[in-house]
Parts: sequence; C-alpha cells; structure tokens
Amino acid sequence: MKTKKIMTAYLIFSVLSGIGLAIWRTVLIYRYFDPYNNEYTLGTRDSLQTLGYVMLAAVLIAFTAGIFLYKREFEPFHLSATHYSVFASSLTGFLFGASGLLSVIYYASDIFTEDGTAIFRILLMLSFFLLFLSAVYFIISASARYDDTKIKKAFAFFPTLFVTVYLSASYLSPDFTFSNMNDILRNVSLAALVFYFIQENRASFYGKSEPSRFVFALVALICVITYELPNLIVTAFWEMELTHMTMFELVENGIMLYLIACACAMISHLKPIEKKQA
Repeated sequence: MKTKKIMTAYLIFSVLSGIGLAIWRTVLIYRYFDPYNNEYTLGTRDSLQTLGYVMLAAVLIAFTAGIFLYKREFEPFHLSATHYSVFASSLTGFLFGASGLLSVIYYASDIFTEDGTAIFRILLMLSFFLLFLSAVYFIISASARYDDTKIKKAFAFFPTLFVTVYLSASYLSPDFTFSNMNDILRNVSLAALVFYFIQENRASFYGKSEPSRFVFALVALICVITYELPNLIVTAFWEMELTHMTMFELVENGIMLYLIACACAMISHLKPIEKKQA
C-alpha cells in the first residue's frame, strides 16, 4: 500500500512538472519565437537552457521511481477494464486515424513530394501509413473482446515502429536545426515514447509489465507534455505554422492520456514479487 502511494505521488509529480514546464515554454514561444524564421529571437538562449536543465532534473527524479519498485512487479491487466482507460485508448486511436486522414486531405502534396533526401521522403511516407496501423492497436486495446488476443499482439509493434520512423524522419528533415529548442524537444519526446512503447511491447508478449515500463511512462509524460501541450496552444492561436508535421504530432495529445491510464493501471496492479518455493 505504501509503495502504491509513492508511485501515485511520482505520477502526480510527472504530470504537474510537465504542465509547469509546458506553461513556461508556452510563454517563451509566445514572447520570443519568430514563426516566420522558425527560430527564437536573440537573448533567449539562457532561458531556453534553464528550461532544458529543469526538464532534465524532472526526468532524473522520475527515474528514481525505479528504486521503490525493487522487488515489485505488476499483475497482468487490461486497459479495457476501466472507463478512463477505455476512453484514453479510444481517443488515442481516433487521433491516430484522424491525423492520417487530415494529413492526406490537406497535406498530401507535402507528404508525398516533400523536399529533402530520398530516405527522408520514404520515412515520412512510411510514418503516414503507420498512423492507421497504430490506430487499430489502440482501438483494440479499448475493446474487452480483443484486448487479450493474438490480434492485439500482431498490431503491438506499430506504435513503436511509427514513433521510431517518425523520429528518424524528424531528424533527417531539411528544416531540422540543432540550435532550435523546438526541434530538440520534439526528438526528445519521440525518443522517450520509443523507450516506453518498447516496454509495452514486452508486456504484450510476456503477459506482465516490468517496473521499467512504469518509469518510462513517467519520463515520457514529462517530455510529451512539455513539448506537445505548448504546440497545441500556440498553433491554435496561429503563433506557429500548421504543417503536416504538426498533424502527425497531434497524436501525442492522446498519448498523454494513454500514458496516464497505463500508469494508473500499473499502480493498481502493483504487488511484491512472490518467492518461488523450492
């Protein structure tokens, strides 16, 4: 019981720290970001570096959750068991599908005729198709009938593959710059999701979640909220350009809720490791 309370505190910390960092970054974007040149104005370097260091500190604190999970394990659970997890999974699946449809309706020319290397264009197109396959996985996760079937396992790799491919496309994009904090945070959030979904894949095939899945859920929450929430706000008010990349990243808004649902489910199914009798 004590460990569950500690893990709940870690989850609350991750969400609140992510929101705090997101508010901070939103203010910096609104005041100092030039959407026409896709860069921050001079004099904001120190503020952006401080934001990065605080985010790193929050991530390191989240990693310490693993200390309290020593000799603990999670019982098998299904995301179709509670109303919130069903909602989070369904919403995430819907956003993956909607992102793909809106991308092809409004940005098909950008996706299929984008400037850049041949590898970048291939990765971008592959990311587009993986949106729909990933949507199926999240919708299946919300279904009580198919949540624990071979069908779900068959689609379990697609979210991981989508995030990995899109991360590679983002890095190879001709618009990517190493000095742009927005580009850096995008790749950091995607990398965090890669690590989380790898742990989820392991849980799908082995039937139980390792403590590392919970830890990476916390880390991914901090990174995704810090990056995507400000983007959603400033794009809604036309402070940043709406592009096909923005449409792809729309799915992260659902993933935020999905990560919280998974973390809550893991907390409720936490138990000490049972000693094997000789």
